[in-house]
Amino acid sequence: FFQALNSNEIRIVDGNAMVKNLVARAHPDASPVLVGFTDTDDVLSGQADGEPIDMIFPDPDSLGTLVVPSTVGVIKRAPHPATAKRLVDYLVGSEVESQLVRGRAGYMPIRPHATGDEIVSDKQAIRAMKVSYASLLEQLEPSSRWTREHFHP
Repeated sequence: FFQALNSNEIRIVDGNAMVKNLVARAHPDASPVLVGFTDTDDVLSGQADGEPIDMIFPDPDSLGTLVVPSTVGVIKRAPHPATAKRLVDYLVGSEVESQLVRGRAGYMPIRPHATGDEIVSDKQAIRAMKVSYASLLEQLEPSSRWTREHFHP
């Protein structure tokens, strides 16, 4: 897949917002960038600003969509663990979740009562890709090396 993609004049750029900008502001006479891989928050932000950009999730019958959860944690041996735990409890609370769901970034809630502007009207349309984080870690260096060899920014 990536070798075929590379033969079609792929461009690697410095971040998700740059991908969104290149697609949204493509000019048909200047080697336009018509497709890009980026995060939902960048696309939704562009749409909210009136940019001509759309979002397509991978076919639910294929690999699925890489769903990246937001995380928070307490660093081992943190100097103020009780304060850190209170912050974590606040951040994972339903009030903050509701605020995030209503924001421009398009966070998807985990609690049924948290509502806001949904990324898609039917969350079942997004099939989460099954990911083994242990396998990802094992493949990180070999895949990074392969990418550096085959894709030149």
